[in-house]
Amino acid sequence: MIPLVGALAASLLVFIAMVSLGVNTSCTNAWSCTSSECAQCRVVSIAALGGLVIGGLASSGAMLCPWPRRGRRVIYVVVMVATAVLVLVVARSWSAPGA
Repeated sequence: MIPLVGALAASLLVFIAMVSLGVNTSCTNAWSCTSSECAQCRVVSIAALGGLVIGGLASSGAMLCPWPRRGRRVIYVVVMVATAVLVLVVARSWSAPGA
């Protein structure tokens, strides 16, 4: 279980970092912001941070859960994939109000 948690947690971290940096860069170019913390890109940054928090909680839960190993693995993989997909959907579909 530990190798699975380590691999998926690292993959989620890299995925969210890549999505966040790519989207924030396009936000800064599209709205002429001087940093990735401008108002138009704030929701994308919050979604990325939320994805990391959910991934961390899911990883901790998978390690400490009393369920049988097979049940933990399936639930953990589903949660991590769903988290990555949700972050991607928010990051790719967000547009600032009035933009």
